[in-house]
Formats: sequence, structure tokens, C-alpha cells
Amino acid sequence: MHDNGRYDNKTKLRSILAQNYDKGDTEIALLYGRFMRDLLIEKQDKPEMLRVLDKLSRISFKGYEGEYYYILSGYYGLQKSPLFDEDKRDYYLILSYKNGSQAAEKLLKGMGILPELPSTK
Repeated sequence: MHDNGRYDNKTKLRSILAQNYDKGDTEIALLYGRFMRDLLIEKQDKPEMLRVLDKLSRISFKGYEGEYYYILSGYYGLQKSPLFDEDKRDYYLILSYKNGSQAAEKLLKGMGILPELPSTK
């Protein structure tokens, strides 16, 4: 809803996602990770970003590994991110691709990295 411009109250949305995150829903955890990444890049809050990554690392994303690694690649791959690191971005993009993420596949092809990867499928 936030991405589509339908929900502008970021504080309220953060609270809703955090409450539901604590209930253990994997899809909500992914939304929380994506939303917090965008919010914290906007605020340039590196310590909070690291706390969110630590919190996400404690969840099992079984069946959603590709999406999880894709979100991590954004924490490290967006140039405005206080955690920007090209090596970590590429590492998580490759893991995301290997776990079935089509978005990661498109991005890696666009970056010219994918042809260098051994076939894992």
C-alpha cells in the first residue's frame, strides 16, 4: 500500500508491520525488511539498519530464500544506503538468483554478471 502511494503514514505502517512481524509471518517479515530498508536509507540510519538486519537474520525464510537474499542485496546495493558494499550486493544477488529470484536474475543479466555464473538450475 505504501509503495502504491495509498498509505503515507510511515510511522503507523512501521508499527503495523512490526507488530505482525513479531507474530512470525514470513511474508510480513519480508515486507517489514523491505519497508525498513527504504525508510532507513531515507533517514541514513546505519545503526538501526544493522539492528533490522540482525532481527531478520533470526527468522527462518524457508521457501522464501530468494526474496530474503534479494532484500539483503538492496541493503548493501543501493548507493544511497549507509551499508553500501558492492561485494556484499553481488554476493546476495547471486544467492537470491540461485534460490529462484527472477528479479535477481534480471538484475544480474543487466549487470553482465550472470553469464559468468555456473548453471545451478
